[in-house]
Amino acid sequence: MNPNPLRRLLGRLARPQGLRPQLMAVLGLVTATALLALHLHTGSRLDHAARDASQELARELVRMAATSAAPALTSGDVAAVEPTLRALASLPDVHQLVLLDAEGNPALALQRLADGRVVRAQPQALPAPSAIDPRQRRWATTGHEPELVQAWAGAGPGGSLGSAACC
Repeated sequence: MNPNPLRRLLGRLARPQGLRPQLMAVLGLVTATALLALHLHTGSRLDHAARDASQELARELVRMAATSAAPALTSGDVAAVEPTLRALASLPDVHQLVLLDAEGNPALALQRLADGRVVRAQPQALPAPSAIDPRQRRWATTGHEPELVQAWAGAGPGGSLGSAACC
């Protein structure tokens, strides 16, 4: 008489007797492996789709900001476009919106705080638009924050008036 029935049961499960239990064990293992692979593949596809949607939203946001800012950059009156840019900067998931003049100098930087308020901010050290690969239109992150989706757009014909950037 075996004093530990659990050990006896586990021993029988580990070494199934007969062909049918062995086939069922192999089938279960194959099914579990296939489900795990499907889960990993589906998760990866969803991550890529969400990242692509976020990137497209960021591109459209900076295009709107650049289009709105073009007349103000022409006249040199950045204060005239600030209310519009504040409205864009107040959108969810926008952390910072920066308007750059034709030389690449920050003309206006807005930052959305955790409580939802939008305030003027010192622009972070951003690379010049020419340093960004136009296919990626992304800045490198420091690794301390979650990956930010970031984008640039030129204001005026060919970006001759300046540009807008957001993250």
